Amino acid sequence: DFRPDYLYVGWARQALGSPPVLAMTATAPPRIREDILRRVAAATAGAAAPTVVIEADVDRPNLYLEAIRAADQDEKLQALLRVCLAEDGSGIVYVSSRARAESLAELLKSHGVRADYYHAGIADPAERAARQDAFMTDKTRVIVATIAFGMGVDKPDIRFIVHFDPSASLEAYYQEAGR
Repeated sequence: DFRPDYLYVGWARQALGSPPVLAMTATAPPRIREDILRRVAAATAGAAAPTVVIEADVDRPNLYLEAIRAADQDEKLQALLRVCLAEDGSGIVYVSSRARAESLAELLKSHGVRADYYHAGIADPAERAARQDAFMTDKTRVIVATIAFGMGVDKPDIRFIVHFDPSASLEAYYQEAGR
């Protein structure tokens, strides 16, 4: 839902005296890139410099992707526990609901994992910021989160990302995996 903000680029640009504009996206599929380009081009009409598009390969050789088969929910939970207990460094577990984020964080804590949850339902911005800060400073090792978490996270010791629930799309999966 960040794309609606592109609608304001033209207004903001005019208010700022028409400075150059840089629009970036890491993993948007071609249809979304074209939409962004169209909106930014419309917002920068009359700019002195032409629109330039730079594309790079999305190959990420530093990522290792693996699927773990689970016959049922109990087996899936056991696999999650094994990963969180065996892997060094920090990890993110993505889930599709706020309730699942909270319940899995509690499960991990009950097995000795320094875990917490993060989702958009945490109403207090200071609490959300504190949870992210605890993860960034290694007070929390595993964060169980909805997709509300991760944008802009730059943490060098993230060693695993688990998609406990399927992502909304292949593009979303790849974006989440690369965080």
